[in-house]
Amino acid sequence: MTKYVESVEARYKRYQTAKSDLDEMRALLNDAYFYSAPYRNDFFVQTQGTDEMVDVFDNTAVDGVVKYASTIQSIIMPASRRFVNLIPGNELKKVFKEDDDSLNEIKEKLQEATETLFTNLNNSNFYRVVNEALQDMCISTGVIMINEGTPDQPFIFSSVPLSKVYFGCNASKEIVDFYRDWNIKGRLIKEQWQNAVLPESLESKIKNSPDEEVALIESFIEYPFNSPEYRYYYCVMTEKKEEIFNQFMSYQKFIAFRSNVSSHSNYGIGEIIRLLPTIRFLNRLLEDGVAIVDWKAFPAWMLTSSAIINPYSISVGSNQVFYVRNEPGDAIKLLQPNNNGSDQVFVEWVQSSRQTIKDTLFLSPFNEPVQSAVQSATEVQIRYENWIRSSGAQAGRLSDELVKPIIKVCVQILKKLGVLKDLETSLGFIEMKINNTEIAIDYASPLLAIQSQEDITNLNAYMQNWAGLYGVEFLYMMMNIELIPQWMAEKQNVPLSFIKSTPIIKNGIAQLLGMAKASLNNAQAPGGGGQQAAPQQLLVPGQSGGQSQQQGSPALLT
Repeated sequence: MTKYVESVEARYKRYQTAKSDLDEMRALLNDAYFYSAPYRNDFFVQTQGTDEMVDVFDNTAVDGVVKYASTIQSIIMPASRRFVNLIPGNELKKVFKEDDDSLNEIKEKLQEATETLFTNLNNSNFYRVVNEALQDMCISTGVIMINEGTPDQPFIFSSVPLSKVYFGCNASKEIVDFYRDWNIKGRLIKEQWQNAVLPESLESKIKNSPDEEVALIESFIEYPFNSPEYRYYYCVMTEKKEEIFNQFMSYQKFIAFRSNVSSHSNYGIGEIIRLLPTIRFLNRLLEDGVAIVDWKAFPAWMLTSSAIINPYSISVGSNQVFYVRNEPGDAIKLLQPNNNGSDQVFVEWVQSSRQTIKDTLFLSPFNEPVQSAVQSATEVQIRYENWIRSSGAQAGRLSDELVKPIIKVCVQILKKLGVLKDLETSLGFIEMKINNTEIAIDYASPLLAIQSQEDITNLNAYMQNWAGLYGVEFLYMMMNIELIPQWMAEKQNVPLSFIKSTPIIKNGIAQLLGMAKASLNNAQAPGGGGQQAAPQQLLVPGQSGGQSQQQGSPALLT
């Protein structure tokens, strides 16, 4: 049993390194938040009530961040839907065959555990917090903190502002260490960390000035070579490196995720950072556009004068009068400058910049039809599938950095609180632990849903081809038909408890084949009534009996 932790000095040095990494990114992140999420921007201190959007002239990116987060959430973890399944791990699959009743029993129990997991997720603040964190990911990096609750309310999620957290990565560039600065009123320290042990100097300070803020450093560090129950070390220390609270944990309290990663930074390079030149350009265009409109509505006037003019005192602006020199003796005139220039280039630049932002943030995934004002259901479905495929890389990365880690932590919390228990099967107990050996996570992403539908379509076509060439008897001889119901149920997320066991299905198929053969023999036997009885029909996916064959429809083949 390994239980290692570094010295306070070493951990404080890690904290300083992580903080310096954020300081290097602070100006860039401040700029990105300024133009796209101004009300979430606190990278530099602002007075409460400040209008953060006073210098933002275009809200395409501001609206885009919110819609982008909702779009990505609907792809990777749609609200109130089961987007993952707990399934038997690799070792269990090696031990049992697919048609083994024991494996089916384990699958059914894991489906029940999945339902329990999502019941508790749906009753928590999970989806709201994920949406907030995805907005941060759209710019750079999203961070979610998971706290353990009660058996009735097991999960307490919170989104951690990017400006308040510092990161440390392992050799694989995965974010595994987290640090935060706290400024908390002294009297609230024991409320936040009930078992905190305070040094005498801090106790005295709180006693004399309970509402005075105390600077604290919160750390969460992974020690991968420790035993599983001691893998993570959570602690709180003062600026004087006095540790007031510590705790070993078996699960990850913080989860950070990114859509893209830079090779020279721990922080994500989100869509907004990549769009930042376009967003700045668009904002400047609109700022100048306001001035142009103002100039045209309230033009400036030129007043000719033969007096000596100081050029440094001239101010040219809308609805202003400025002097221009004329020849001595000429009459004084009031003239208006020529402002008949074309606005077409300006309009094209604005439209092009806005469209670039919209395309990158998936604000218009379904392109307008080329020659028709109405889109058919098939056309919309094809466009949707193409859109899902175009976001596949992001969905894959978020599966590894967000979806699977959150599910793993939630299962650990539910087990610790007694909501989920080890699986009791006919062969004994299986530990409720996601390790890809006994139990694994099957992520039901929209990409996989599309692939599953294609797999079913391909199976239908395969069975139709063989049945059409050699007859249904050859098809039933060649294939393990009894495995198809469970396979299709797993592909379409149908509860396995609805499906009868594989041996029962196999016996049923044998009985149907026997009945069909007996019926055919009776009809062909002498004295069978002189009329051939209609042969028994067997169900094969993909073809309709008595009708023209259509892809995807059920079929009855003789």
